[in-house]
Amino acid sequence: MGNQTTSSNFKISGVNVTGLKKTKRSVIESQIEPVLQQKTYTEALKTTNQALQELQKLGIFDEIKIEFDSKNIKTCPEPKKPVLNVSVREGASEQAKIKLISVNGDVGLGGLVAAKNIFGKAENAGIIIGFGMESRLIQANYSKPFLNKFGHKNSSVHFLAYHNKIPYSLSSFQQKVTGAKFEICNDIFNPAITELIHERGLGSKKPLHFFSISSDFSDVIVDEKASWKVRKQAKHSFKLSLSHESVLDKRDSLTFPTQGIFLKSQNEVAGLLGGNVHFLKSKFQGQLHFPIIKNLLNFHLLSHFGVIIPTKVDEKIGINDKLFFGGFTPFRGIHEHSLGKKIKKPEREENEDDTMAGYDLFKDYPKFIRDFLNPNHHKFDILGGDLYGLLTGMVSLKFPFNFPCNLQFFASSGNLVSHSNLDSNYLETIQRAFDKRKTIVGVGLAFGIGSNRIEVNYTTPIKITEQDPTYPISFSMDLHLF
Repeated sequence: MGNQTTSSNFKISGVNVTGLKKTKRSVIESQIEPVLQQKTYTEALKTTNQALQELQKLGIFDEIKIEFDSKNIKTCPEPKKPVLNVSVREGASEQAKIKLISVNGDVGLGGLVAAKNIFGKAENAGIIIGFGMESRLIQANYSKPFLNKFGHKNSSVHFLAYHNKIPYSLSSFQQKVTGAKFEICNDIFNPAITELIHERGLGSKKPLHFFSISSDFSDVIVDEKASWKVRKQAKHSFKLSLSHESVLDKRDSLTFPTQGIFLKSQNEVAGLLGGNVHFLKSKFQGQLHFPIIKNLLNFHLLSHFGVIIPTKVDEKIGINDKLFFGGFTPFRGIHEHSLGKKIKKPEREENEDDTMAGYDLFKDYPKFIRDFLNPNHHKFDILGGDLYGLLTGMVSLKFPFNFPCNLQFFASSGNLVSHSNLDSNYLETIQRAFDKRKTIVGVGLAFGIGSNRIEVNYTTPIKITEQDPTYPISFSMDLHLF
């Protein structure tokens, strides 16, 4: 099969497909059609590999083989009219699994029940249930691929319905979001199966684009000890939004990348089609990896940026739509959702139970232990913000003998600020974020277990405020890297 021919007489004389049970033959034909159009054996081989990759993306086959008739090849090193043989072994129509997942940024346990290839054309449906330390997630998905339709190679549509419980423990409220989404992707993508394993788009070598329209009902539950500012900003909302998300992942590894780039952008416009919230929200994440000493020492540059802008005059953004930032990753050493404007909580009554108040239950413990056991001992509510930025530089040293562990040294600097005056220049807000940036340096170990990355870091704040809750020693399980 390694021999080449440039003969214009090359033409595939027939196609044999075996192993199909539930799958329609048209699914196979849609992907091998470009192979049949090739004019040379070399081009046909190349296109065959591409067709194989596209069929594997469907997630419905355990095994796929696409080969030219071996007998024909042996008798004619430069085949003129070979037969294309496609053999498949279909996977189970049902799938169930339990594993660690990211539940609204909170590491937790997730369960998936999925039905695959429902109508024989690679349709997939599934239900994901996730339980984090405080977060909850219920999500129902349905996806259908469009193969060589509408002038595009492959694409897919997704319908999602979800109910999320998102805690903001340092802000004295939690958010319950119930909604639905219709989404179009420029490639084959199965949220019913894939999103339990990785954040969307990871590992894809070509740009993925997701266009969606969603409707959300947001219910805010305020803690009895919340500050007046939280109570004032917390509001129930109905949001109709249009979104675009793009992902490009050209790293050589999901867990320990040594070279390549990762780019992700998320843009959302709320209020154009209705609802009682109106804003433009944009987030960007970028990564650059390159080796300093091959197979030993690597450098990593990580960036995160986000902004939210109200699009209706005199409408203020509620705290449930504000940007929150912080956490073990991406900002190692900073407590989850802890950056942004802060306001003091109301004082407790003298006879109030410390256990219920959550402030001084662990007052006799060292500070870093109090942080781990009871992060709510801080007497401030964090109000989020409108603009954030973070840059992290990291050097990683690979352990010998292919042991899945890296020693890492890093420095992170960034902040989240509020744009209090809507008439002022946003450049002033950016300047204020830079002037009041938080800076933390640290050293740690990163372990790889399967597709998961586990980090244990020791961090030292260089520039923070006394109100910023930090962790001298932090542990994190990163399910989608950095």
